[in-house]
Amino acid sequence: MPRSARLLPLLALIAAAPSLAGAPPAEPLSLIDPLIAADVELQVRKWDRITIAATGKTIECRVIQEDQERLTYREIGADGQPVRSNATLSFKETPLSVLRANSAPDVYKGLKRKLSFAIDNVEHHAQLGLWCLRPEVQLETEARQHLMTALVLEPGRANLYDPALALFEKQLVQQKTPAEVDAEITICRAGFQAGIARLRLGFRAATLLEALGDKAGALHLLGQLDDLRADEFAAAPPLVQKSQDLRARLLAECGRREEARKYVASIVGEREGAGAVALWLTQGSWLLEDLAAGRGEARQELLALAEKLLAHPAAKGDAHVLRGCLHMLCDDVAAAEKDFIAAAGLGAIGAEQLVTYALNYARAGKFKKAEEVLLQVRNAPSVQIDYRLAKAYLLRSQGYDQEAAGLIAEAASLPNASWQTRLAHLQSLSGGAAGGVPEAEAQRYFADYMRLPVAFAEGSLLLGEQALRQEDGAAARRWLSYAASVFENDFEAQILHAHSHLLAGGDLLEARKALSTAVTLEPGNLDVLNALGCLEYREGNLPAARRHFDTVKTTFPERVVDEGPHPPALAYALRGLAQVEAAMTEEVWLDTFERPNGEQVLNNWLEQERFGVAIAIQGEALVFEGEQKHQDQQLTVVQRALPAERLSRFRARVRIKQGAQNVRVALRLEESQEDAPDGVVIFRETDGTLGFSLNRGGESQVFLPAAEGAEEDKEKKDSGDANDFDLARLSWPDDGLEHELEIRALTEQSGAVDLYFDGERLARGVQAPLGRGDAEIRVGVSGQAALGARYRFDVSRFEIMKKRRETKEKQRH
Repeated sequence: MPRSARLLPLLALIAAAPSLAGAPPAEPLSLIDPLIAADVELQVRKWDRITIAATGKTIECRVIQEDQERLTYREIGADGQPVRSNATLSFKETPLSVLRANSAPDVYKGLKRKLSFAIDNVEHHAQLGLWCLRPEVQLETEARQHLMTALVLEPGRANLYDPALALFEKQLVQQKTPAEVDAEITICRAGFQAGIARLRLGFRAATLLEALGDKAGALHLLGQLDDLRADEFAAAPPLVQKSQDLRARLLAECGRREEARKYVASIVGEREGAGAVALWLTQGSWLLEDLAAGRGEARQELLALAEKLLAHPAAKGDAHVLRGCLHMLCDDVAAAEKDFIAAAGLGAIGAEQLVTYALNYARAGKFKKAEEVLLQVRNAPSVQIDYRLAKAYLLRSQGYDQEAAGLIAEAASLPNASWQTRLAHLQSLSGGAAGGVPEAEAQRYFADYMRLPVAFAEGSLLLGEQALRQEDGAAARRWLSYAASVFENDFEAQILHAHSHLLAGGDLLEARKALSTAVTLEPGNLDVLNALGCLEYREGNLPAARRHFDTVKTTFPERVVDEGPHPPALAYALRGLAQVEAAMTEEVWLDTFERPNGEQVLNNWLEQERFGVAIAIQGEALVFEGEQKHQDQQLTVVQRALPAERLSRFRARVRIKQGAQNVRVALRLEESQEDAPDGVVIFRETDGTLGFSLNRGGESQVFLPAAEGAEEDKEKKDSGDANDFDLARLSWPDDGLEHELEIRALTEQSGAVDLYFDGERLARGVQAPLGRGDAEIRVGVSGQAALGARYRFDVSRFEIMKKRRETKEKQRH
């Protein structure tokens, strides 16, 4: 199943166990009741109480005023509220006593003091928890805390589980924190293991485990319930059925589809009436998936199942919904509409079904019809999240990405938004913003789902893929190692994990391990073959690397290989083959600047830093950073001198981190002389345009492509004729990513070079100071900007390749 489908929101709420709410046990509390009997200040009183001494009569009231002679009050009426008129009693004429109102929180504090409450005393927690549930008290938060603590300390307290479960089930799982849910699971599991209310506690624990994403744990518990059910739980058929239904669903969701189908087939015969209908509908949903996957015979099985459902009066609406979905998958929109109308007439079409109906229209490209259906549920409270996600899908299908992202953000901000919805929001941020997912958004997501492995892993996969796009190998490996460990059988997770280790600083053994898994999941996948070629190249096994790249190349027709356009997999393989061939015929000198932060460049590099821009080693990169000072557009340069003999090419990987609109970044090839050297320079203009310049005798001739659609500059002034060099129109975007500049010597033309950007040729046959015997040249990188402009760019890799010396054997031939 594609990842995008896996990440659609799962909007169905977890089925709750039968409610256990009701009056708490009336058992006496041996520690608390004697204290209450001995001290009237430990009695909870909502109202003031007046007791007349002569008659013993007690009046519940609100005291209005009291002095030494008389007392004024308002008696509590039949509606439980004070009456409007005041009454007065004289202390001289009517001896009486008065007890003031005493709130439950105040009494609770007094009881804890009287008990000398100890946090590790099970009896204190148990009796206080039960007292908090008494009708006159109703301190549910305190009751929950005490009962949970008592059950953690002593799981065998059977009398505490019913009131504890009643409190648990008053609050939806979605309203609780992961820590609260985890505590409930611990308690339910402990009671289950102790043999107390096993069906209720086991089922409750299973539903909670599912809510936390631990479907394997939930299935384990449900399997135990099935093993015990035959002789222990025959008296609770409704809960047994819910347990079976949950197990069937989780088996399917965990990818154990065949096991789920066999399980449902084994229990459907035990069901009657509505119970059988629920399983038939489950089977129907699986058959719909089969039909969508292309299994033609599923259509007849679905029609037969719909007929079976139509025979049950209470299931006719569901039967029409099922058959309507069948028709939608078969592109028979008219027949589907009839069934959905019939289902609506029987009350089986709710807001959720209408959203699904609209999505089916959208997937069929019938956007207007989808919009009409969605309008019917626009204000339905139960589908506010579903509606926005479906509307976003509809907008994105029509190219309105920004509007779709806004709706997804709204859905993610609504109460009870699922983790899948929150993740869809992060996906929209990752794809839309230049900087990717904001750190604050990512932190909120991971903090909320720290204890939910599948949610955490999906988020890790998303951020790992984003880090790969930004070529941040360390971050990519950190996120993707976790995702790959959770999604062991997921092709995408494994190949992304492998790519993270193919970046600088990665572990090639880890890359090979991940690629081995990916190969077993999708044999022959071209992306895997390319990654294997890259891995073999990195390990120095050039013949093996060439075989992998050749395999990819030969899967495409010769016409596509020769003429293009090249699909991404083919383009990667062709670049790989070129690198392999070069490596087999060239000697390589490489500097990855892996030196301590703050050190000078050295290693035979020469620095020219006279214009306010500092040059230093930071994070295994050569960093140019600062504000242009003193002179406008003057160069800050790092170069190294080397003999021109046998030089075949050199290249640098550069990432502009700040001020891309200000800086010109260049790769330079020049004669080794101090003043006005001859040479060729490939550079990025401040607007991202790629061009080059030829320097001769102290003068510079600049070559830039004409603006798209514009006529050639007739005056040309300082610019040369770009047509002489087949100058391509290439752009270096302000994307914060690494890009590669390269200058290649042409063997067939002495002193001529080709210029490349990210593997694409920018210009050909440019004359350069090469081919002059043992002459020395300089190669390097430079930056320049307008006076006062600030910029930063990093050089992470500089490679110089020379042709290998011919052996004497080759020279004789």
